[in-house]
Amino acid sequence: MVSDRYVPTSMVLQRIDGVDLDFLWQLNAYAPRPDLAVILRADPAVLAARLAARGPHTRFERAPGASQVESRLYQQAAERLEAAGWSLLTVDSTRVAPEEIATTVLARILTLRETLQPR
Repeated sequence: MVSDRYVPTSMVLQRIDGVDLDFLWQLNAYAPRPDLAVILRADPAVLAARLAARGPHTRFERAPGASQVESRLYQQAAERLEAAGWSLLTVDSTRVAPEEIATTVLARILTLRETLQPR
């Protein structure tokens, strides 16, 4: 299954709304853990420029300083997930073309698939 949102995004967006990280962690304690979680990161200034170019899609993106806040919270979420033993791929998209990001993620998925298949 591929999903664009779940525990990592919950650990960011709900924290923007003021929900405590430990509470969120408890809420998701029994959620199925993915074989791989992918977090795309970028320099907050680059994120802000991208948002300005395309326009915000959500209320989170409209908030002042949203790029800086989201970047910081995604870093904290990644650290928490890694500490909990999650299989995590963090890709810095600051200066990387979308095609290269897709290639990186696909390569990791294919490697993971090989290790998970019964022999």
